[in-house]
Amino acid sequence: MSLVRIAARIAAVRALRGKTLVGDNVLDSQIGALEVDADGALRTDEDRPFISVFTDAASAKDTETRSFAENGDTEILFEAGIAATQVTTDPETDESIVYAGIPATDAAFEFHLDIVARQIGDALTDPANEWAEIFRRMVRGYKKIERSRTSGDDKGVRLAALQIKVTAELFADPVRGLEMKATHPLARFFAKAAAEEDAV
Repeated sequence: MSLVRIAARIAAVRALRGKTLVGDNVLDSQIGALEVDADGALRTDEDRPFISVFTDAASAKDTETRSFAENGDTEILFEAGIAATQVTTDPETDESIVYAGIPATDAAFEFHLDIVARQIGDALTDPANEWAEIFRRMVRGYKKIERSRTSGDDKGVRLAALQIKVTAELFADPVRGLEMKATHPLARFFAKAAAEEDAV
């Protein structure tokens, strides 16, 4: 478990809430926000446009400590999608089944997704966004930013969903048993989280 990975993800979620076309529907680690069912259809538990933020693979090389504190290059993923009610027929019972799914894309959905992708970048680089500043303090630098589209079936139908994968070099976790310095990126995260908790 990495405290910096957790804090960076939470800070990114908080930085994005209310800053894009999806409003407050920014999800923390809901990897199942986009699921492919047995029929190859992309389904979701969401009932409106969303962004899901999660951390994925990480790799640390030439580590200076033997404490597993290094985070190295970490993939931070932002999945955005349009959710819509869809109907399918059960082949065995011939009954209609209503579910939330990701529809095939069109010009309006493409416009929405492109704007949301831009808004993600704008929100995370906004100097007036305190949570974005906390997120940036956890990052030494960006190694790569990849954008990809989602196809939901074997016919390659383009769906109204996209993924932005940011490979970021994260600061190391504080070493267990040593006092965390006030300058460590986690110090500001914990202070902001505590202040918000007290305000509730």
